Amino acid sequence: MQYLLCRWNDEAFALPTTEVLELLRMVSITRMPTENDRMDGMINYRGEVIPVLDSCRLFKRPAVPYTAESLLAVIRHDNQAMAVIAHDLIDMHEISEDQIKVYDSSGTEPFHAVLKLDNKLYPVLNIGRLQQDAHKTLQEMI
Repeated sequence: MQYLLCRWNDEAFALPTTEVLELLRMVSITRMPTENDRMDGMINYRGEVIPVLDSCRLFKRPAVPYTAESLLAVIRHDNQAMAVIAHDLIDMHEISEDQIKVYDSSGTEPFHAVLKLDNKLYPVLNIGRLQQDAHKTLQEMI
């Protein structure tokens, strides 16, 4: 299976390419008045309004300013699209099963596995959980 390795500052994480529709350079994000910090805002992606999550929030770290060179990973899960601000792409790698350790099979955490590559560890985003969080935030706004 292939994974995109992304980073911001000194943090890095992995995204399964099976869920990624497209990588985009930063676009204008419309901020939303939410009472939680799950969602950064919304973007218009090819005529579809989709939620945007910043990877800094997933790590529970202070926001890192993004620039025009920052990346958005557009993801589709269960027929719903969303975007994650990935900030910077490190690389894409083919990963074997023995390089991944699942530690949260319940699906309750934003990261559910860790990928080992070249003696470094990369948390793997739990796309299903992120999609649930984004959907819940949108429902709370209605």
